[in-house]
Parts: sequence; C-alpha cells; structure tokens
Amino acid sequence: MSPLNCGITSRSYRCTKKYYQRFSQNDSLCIELSFSACPDEVVLELERVNGDACVRESHELQIKENTASIEVKLPTAGIYRYKIRFNDGGQWLTDTHPFAYFIVDPLFLNTLKVYTLIPRISGSIADWTLELDKIKELGFNTVHLLPLSVMDESLSPYAAKELKKIDPLYAPGNDVEKQFDQFIKRMKELDLHLCVDLVLNHVGINNSFISEHPDWIFEDEREVDGLKRAGWHYGSSWHKWDDLALINYAGFVLDSKNELWDYMTDYALYWARFAAETTGMIRLDNLHSSHKPFMKQLIHKCRELNPELIILGELFTDNNLHELTYDLGLNMILATAWEIKFCPDLRNYLIELHSHESLRFYCPVSSHDSGSPAEEFGDVLATIPRLLVSCLLSPGPTGIVQGVEHGIENKLKFIGPMEKRTWPTDEAKFSELIRKLNKLILEHPQFRKHGNLKFIDNQHDAILAALRFFDDQQVSHLILINMDIYHEQTICINTSHFCKSNKLIDLFSDEILEFNGDQQFILPAAGFKVYSTGPN
Repeated sequence: MSPLNCGITSRSYRCTKKYYQRFSQNDSLCIELSFSACPDEVVLELERVNGDACVRESHELQIKENTASIEVKLPTAGIYRYKIRFNDGGQWLTDTHPFAYFIVDPLFLNTLKVYTLIPRISGSIADWTLELDKIKELGFNTVHLLPLSVMDESLSPYAAKELKKIDPLYAPGNDVEKQFDQFIKRMKELDLHLCVDLVLNHVGINNSFISEHPDWIFEDEREVDGLKRAGWHYGSSWHKWDDLALINYAGFVLDSKNELWDYMTDYALYWARFAAETTGMIRLDNLHSSHKPFMKQLIHKCRELNPELIILGELFTDNNLHELTYDLGLNMILATAWEIKFCPDLRNYLIELHSHESLRFYCPVSSHDSGSPAEEFGDVLATIPRLLVSCLLSPGPTGIVQGVEHGIENKLKFIGPMEKRTWPTDEAKFSELIRKLNKLILEHPQFRKHGNLKFIDNQHDAILAALRFFDDQQVSHLILINMDIYHEQTICINTSHFCKSNKLIDLFSDEILEFNGDQQFILPAAGFKVYSTGPN
C-alpha cells in the first residue's frame, strides 16, 4: 500500500481549515473511510488545543470489509483537529491529506439570549443588581456589561485609564469591588451568565502605561502628543477616535513586546475570571483591528481558565473569515442586521448568514453603538418586526440593548458623566413580545439553527415570509413579518406544498388556521404571524 495515498479511497469529512466543522458539547464526531485494501488497524489521532499545549487522544476505528468507522463523544468545548493513521502489515502510515478541523461550542451557546446593560445610565452596581430579576423575567440568561475599567477623561468605557480596576464611579462612596462581588453572587443565584467586554486594541490617551512604556503605543508625528489614534473605516473614510491611543503589539524590542503581551493578558484574565465564574462569555471589541497573533494566544489562555467560555468577536472582515474564526477559536461573530434597512436586502442578508455551515452568528436587534430601532428605521413601531427577524429568522443567538423593551426613541448614550435613567413604572412597551419570543426560542430549537430557512414570499417588497425546518427537512414553522411600519400589506401563499395537514397553529394566539391550498394573509403595519405545522 503506497504511503502517498494511504489506500484511502473516500472520506466522510473534508480537510483543511477552510472546511472546518462545528459541533456542540456532547455531540458526536462520526467519521467513515473506505480503503482500496483493508489495513490491519485504523486509528483516529485527535488533538485539542489547551492553552499553549495540545491534548492528544487516540481512538481505534471499527473495520468492516473495506470500511472503517468511529463515533467519538465530544464532551469538552475547544479547538480540534485530527488525522487518520493505520497499520498495514506492521508499518504505520499517516494519511497524507491535510488535517481535518473542527470547533466544539459550549452547550450553553444553544440557548444564549443576551441583554446589554449600559452602566452609565443604570446607577450604581447595587442598582444593576436590582435589575437582574427583571432581566431574568424577560427571558434573558446573559448580561453583557460594557467595559468597567477606570475611564479616561472622555468618560468612555472604551477609553481605559486603568485597566485592572473597576471605576469607582459605579459605586460612589462605597467599596466598588464588594458591590461587584454581590452583583456576581446575585447573577449566580439567578443562573444568569456574565458577558465581559474586553478592549485590547487601544487605551485612553492618559493611560499610565503610555508614559512608562512609550513603545507600547504606535507613533504618529501628526498628533501633538505623538500618539497614533485608533479609529474605524466606514467605506473609504477613516474615522479617528481622539481619546484612544492605538496599542503596538508588534513592538520594537522583544523584551518590551513580551512585557506588553503579559500586561494585556493579565488585564484580560482579570475580567475573564468574572465571566468564567458564571460560565459566561467574552466579547472582543474591535477584533477586526486587533493584533491577531496576540489575540490567538490570549483566547487560548482564556480557554485554559474555563473551556466553556463563549468567545464573541466583533469581526468585520471578509478576508479568510473561516480560517480566522478557527485560528482564533471564535464561537460567534457579530451580525449587523440593523444596518440593512430594506426588505430585499435584509432577505439576502439572512440567506447569506444561513449559508455558512461553520460560522455562528450573534444577531441582536441593535447594538449599543447603533441607533435605537426608532432612529434606525424611522419609528419605534419598527421594533416589532426587527425583534421577529432577529429572534425567528436569524441563524443564531440573539439579544437586545437596554431600553429596547421600553421603546426608547433615542439611542442610550454610553459615554459621558453618570446619569441614571428612570423608566416608566408601568409595563415596558415591548416586554410581553420579548418574553414570548424568548420563550419560543427556548421551546422550539428550529429557531436556533442555521441552514434551515427558506423564503417563500416571491421577493415581496414589504413582507418576509419564510419556513423553518426540522432536522428531517420537514417544515416546522411558517413566519410572516410585515416590515412596512406604515401600511397594511397582503400576501398569498400556497400552503399545501409544505404542510402535511390543512391546519396551522398560531403560536401567539393558539388559534388553528384551516386552509385549502392558496391562503391570503393580511398583515397590519408592523404585523406578523408565526405558525407551527404541529409536531414532527
């Protein structure tokens, strides 16, 4: 048997990072190989990244005729790769094809529902603690906090003056660390998970380490202080953040570079331990602009702390996206559906998200950086269809930013002096809808999967009509959403080709719709219908 081809005639999997697979904890890796001539032994060599080390396991495949197969349980989240080795007449050979790769996501990712809390307008940490019961009651299980490090003069949570210390502004006159410990304790009592926001691309221009280690920051002779500013691209335009100095991870001297990497790793692990304590999540701010070798090392360190940490990257790039997400070990990347204003483009965007077999997306209604739904789409009523899109048509976990449940007209400012916001004492405007959607997501796993969406609206200008599917490809749900917030819209759909019976169950009213072939649906402005086809 030639070592050049190892006698393998077919594989049930694809190789190289470009085609990496994705599993959840406790899923099984099932592989099968066919051989031109059956070897004596076939072994799966499985490797998992564990910090700076690699954990290796060997599993023997079962051989039947010219086929070898195996099913391996995957109980530990992390980054994996594998190859096949086999014994042919006493000679061990290795498959000459590239490694096959996959990521195992923490099991918690399947039910992730995130609420972003804005510290600036939420009072003290003690006040945040009182909000946790309301967040839990809305159906969320994860609380994303904007960065809590001591802020620079701009009072932006993304411009840190001191990295490894909680800003005392969040507990005026009190022990801020003690209050935060109580916050974490209450989260654990409520079975809530913390998402910490790590800022690794830049610091505030008055950060103490700049004067002590000037080579830790990029230089810019055009700036009065000689510090290069961080910023962001919007199309061909560059927008500079005047309060943010850009960190230079490449370094000028090796020893200094190593000190910087250690310093920023300590900062990240200081905050990551709070997320790990709640089996939570890390958000990597501005990851697309961050130094990739450092980020790769850091994420591996975080996984040493707790392999079940969920890693979310704010990653806006199309350059080698699949390989990049594997190398960094990202569980999710941010999807920005709020940037898509019109129905045809939104439809195409959702199709694109569902088309990526190995990428997972976090699909919130909006972000703390974006405008409110009212600002983004012209009226607060647009919150309704956008909630439906995010929760029922996206391929992944979803969430909201504080204030969405209250139907805020304007974006909540997260930069500036502390200014606690008061909310109406009566029921928040969209709370009931949010609770119902979070309950549906939990009860119907079809809404938490990718690749099981099909639009049947014939490119309607205002209505998104789509099917979701069970694993056996049978239709599970029909969703209709009127994206027009000003006018009633009508659509006619032939239901007979996807529903086995002549009945659909309205999940928001429990009413049963009986039909025969073509069915006309009339949706009021921003109206919707969500039907189940019944049990699989």
